[in-house]
Amino acid sequence: MEPGAIPSSTRRGRLLLGALWGLLALLLSVAGWQSLKACGVRWPGGAVSWCRIPDQGAALASLEQQRQRLLADLAALEHQAEALPECSPGCFSAADERPLDVFWLQDVSSSFSDDLPNLKAAMQDLAKRRAEGLLPAGFRLGVGSFSDKPLPPHGVAPVDFTFRLDLPLTQDVAKAVHVVETLRVANGGDTPEEAQWEAVIEALGRQEELGFTPGSRRFLVVVTDAPASEAGAWRGAPRPEDGNADSDPLNEDYPSRQQVKDKIVEADITPVFLVANTISQNYYRKMVRFLGRGTVVPISSTSEGLLSALLAGLATVCHEASP
Repeated sequence: MEPGAIPSSTRRGRLLLGALWGLLALLLSVAGWQSLKACGVRWPGGAVSWCRIPDQGAALASLEQQRQRLLADLAALEHQAEALPECSPGCFSAADERPLDVFWLQDVSSSFSDDLPNLKAAMQDLAKRRAEGLLPAGFRLGVGSFSDKPLPPHGVAPVDFTFRLDLPLTQDVAKAVHVVETLRVANGGDTPEEAQWEAVIEALGRQEELGFTPGSRRFLVVVTDAPASEAGAWRGAPRPEDGNADSDPLNEDYPSRQQVKDKIVEADITPVFLVANTISQNYYRKMVRFLGRGTVVPISSTSEGLLSALLAGLATVCHEASP
């Protein structure tokens, strides 16, 4: 090898090193271009961006169109509301002197313990409305209660019962407050159903005792969180329910849906079911369809807003009955 000549291995090393630097430069160029396309550069814990804010005109125009549609829908709902009958509590004018009888039938099985304070508040509010002249002049209120048959597994003697008249219909709504304060929780047994339908049979079979006014508009308000036991639920019952009130919970089976319907139609009464528990609400919606009358209003698991639910239910059936 001549003096001063570069060994071939060294030349190859320099070429390889040059190629590596070229590759690095290419990678850096690509990374820079991608950074420019992404409008910025990022590093751990920070970022720099030089993007221009994209034009939001189209998105804003779409949002404005949605706002206009919502405003139109709201205006349509307000127009529909204005077309409804003028509503005071229950969709009946405070000046309306026609008799209006509302019998409140309360489930007092074991789950009732959370409901009692809210039931008291609802009755107190009704009494206040009566005192302020906000209820229809012909408004009368009665209170009844139920749990279940006093035999295992449905209930426990002597605390359970299928119907009890706690207060006959009266214009003195303040009495209802006192009556509600005396209500106590029953047992309700180990079955998920209660004796609502037997309570309806018993209540509507004793209309004179309940004090319904002849010719009145009649509402039966059932407050519960459970479906009802129906015919066949009491295995070994002495005999089937005959559909008549007899004040004896242990001589017959539970009533059938048809017997309940017959009694409701005969009494010309409209049921309003205030119901907690989604499954139970579906049960009563099916019952309302079977009855061909009434409504179901969901309530909370602790029956908060009972009075609002009552008025909503009455307003619904009032509107449905309007010509």
